[in-house]
Amino acid sequence: MAGSALSGPILFRPDSDGVGAGFNNLPLGIIQSFGVDGISGVDYYFNHFHKWEGPTAATVTTGLLGGWFMVTETNGWAIALGTGDRGGTLAFTGITTAGAGSLHMGQTAVLPNTWGYTVGKRMWMFTRMKVSADFAGTAQWFMGFGTAVAVPYTTVPTNGLFLRNATTAAKLDISANEGSNITTKTNAITLAATVYTVIGFYVDSAGNVHVYQDGTEITAALIAVGSTGLATLNGDATKLMQFMIAGAIETKVVTLDWLLVAQEN
Repeated sequence: MAGSALSGPILFRPDSDGVGAGFNNLPLGIIQSFGVDGISGVDYYFNHFHKWEGPTAATVTTGLLGGWFMVTETNGWAIALGTGDRGGTLAFTGITTAGAGSLHMGQTAVLPNTWGYTVGKRMWMFTRMKVSADFAGTAQWFMGFGTAVAVPYTTVPTNGLFLRNATTAAKLDISANEGSNITTKTNAITLAATVYTVIGFYVDSAGNVHVYQDGTEITAALIAVGSTGLATLNGDATKLMQFMIAGAIETKVVTLDWLLVAQEN
């Protein structure tokens, strides 16, 4: 029998009940973003950093580019495609011992907050990253969702679900915040100099928040549905968040190999 191969995209066909008939023959890659009923699917951002659409300048001004908004402190940090790694990377480089900044996927009055914790809507935030030298002393790192603040590593977002090294410089906590209602599981993830690690968290369909490092769940860091902070974030459209990467990294370099942020519609 002769071999076969795909010669084009895999196309959607409605089921026998006609669900999704209006989307007949659309590529499945499109359908997955909004679902066969037009209101489900998964909204996501993924970048393997063969290219970078966002801002790069490290100045005291703010800059909006490619759907990203950057705020940096004086002589803060520079963002650029990395070198010396196969497959593409994005490097955050601290300019001085005070090197710091924040990068927002959207910003108040510029781009809207679009991510929200809702039981029944799964959510993912993962990256593969490394640091050039161990975080120590005052080095700070923030990664996750929150209401917009210029420096989320020091001024914690009013509402948020994020990783942050607030307890130990070389370890990341997971926190769920809604105003003064907060649940934090400390020292959930460990960062080691020059070693890539895959880290992040997953919100399951029941609303529990699971933390992972290198494919293994950190069970002690589980934040259960209904926990303080999560309970009052749940489904509240007035408490939507944006995705942020921020830190005071001194003269260190933080390198991201890839980044995934996603949520069910």
